[in-house]
Amino acid sequence: PFRSDFETLEEYNAAYEKYQSDYEAYLSAYDEYMRKLDRDELREYIETIPYTRYKNNLYYYDGKVELTVCNNYEYMSANVSGKSMLIYKATDESKLEKVKLSEVDSKYNLTYSVDTAFSNASQWYIAFESESTYIAPNTANSLRTNEDGSVIFYFDGNGTDTEVCDIYKLTVKRQKVSEPELYDTEVYTSFIRYTDDNIMYFKDYNSEANKGELYMNKKKVDFDVYSYNIKYSEKSGTLAYFVDWNEEKANGTLKVYNGKKSKKVNDEVHSVEFSAEGKVLYLYDYSINYYKGDLYVYNKGKSKKMDMEVSALVPVLSAN
Repeated sequence: PFRSDFETLEEYNAAYEKYQSDYEAYLSAYDEYMRKLDRDELREYIETIPYTRYKNNLYYYDGKVELTVCNNYEYMSANVSGKSMLIYKATDESKLEKVKLSEVDSKYNLTYSVDTAFSNASQWYIAFESESTYIAPNTANSLRTNEDGSVIFYFDGNGTDTEVCDIYKLTVKRQKVSEPELYDTEVYTSFIRYTDDNIMYFKDYNSEANKGELYMNKKKVDFDVYSYNIKYSEKSGTLAYFVDWNEEKANGTLKVYNGKKSKKVNDEVHSVEFSAEGKVLYLYDYSINYYKGDLYVYNKGKSKKMDMEVSALVPVLSAN
């Protein structure tokens, strides 16, 4: 409305308010109409495209017959060598929710919405031969076992998209799985390592500096630990790691941990490996321009120089 069309200001204000109210109602009706057109387009689109979701069956072969484990297998997370034990994810169709067209923005997101519905209906199971048991919800991830399969660990952020989650633990005894128990909290999800029945992880992690507080079996090992160069020897039960890492010089302070306490080995160390006997081998005074340094062996609390102008340490791989 124009002010000139009204004799008084009060008449103009009243007309303006009515205009605003009518315009908002128009926009709301227009939006609803456009959403209806989108839904109609989706319905037509659904009729013209095929959507196929293949079901994968998981079987167990006992040497004589093939036995069905599940009909909606998705993928495996862990298994144990020498045992008929498998941790896997499968869809539970009883938990599958219908996709509402009113909640789909466009036809391009339709397939994604359907796939998400299936993903949300999946859960974690453990199979012993042909028998399977539910062990963890869809939100669990990074399920791993120790060497003999007697312990299972997994992360769970309860569906939140975060780098920090809780760790849960389950125990397996005579093909029976315990209820999950909270093992530790606020753990950095992108680093978890299992070696020789030990579990290692970080807390208070700085992803830009690649450093944080390192834990092993719930015990704090050290702080300011560099995550890209951590070694463990099953032979000696020793963990080797770096603190005060300098990216420009490519060196830091090397320390070892025996499960009870940490001990400093040397400063300005470039890299570390373990020998087959479990001794610590490291390169000291390494030149990043000439790619050479001095090789030392650390054993029983003492360092001994072994060679000069060494370019790299080659890890010892197990024949098993």
